[in-house]
Amino acid sequence: AGAPRIDAMKIDIEGGEAAALKGLFAGAGARFRPDLVIMETSHGSAAALLAAEGYGETLRTARNAVFVRR
Repeated sequence: AGAPRIDAMKIDIEGGEAAALKGLFAGAGARFRPDLVIMETSHGSAAALLAAEGYGETLRTARNAVFVRR
């Protein structure tokens, strides 16, 4: 509630990543859009949603990917 901004966020909610990100982007102001998102990708991916919001994938492992806001 009193946080000035979100710098980084790790999302691992067993396939619910896209729904959570849609809610974040729809309801949060610009200061609460994290600069860096680490997201589990083994249950599907919200990579297209992140790309549409200005994030680019910078690293991928077997189960996770890192996205940075441009």
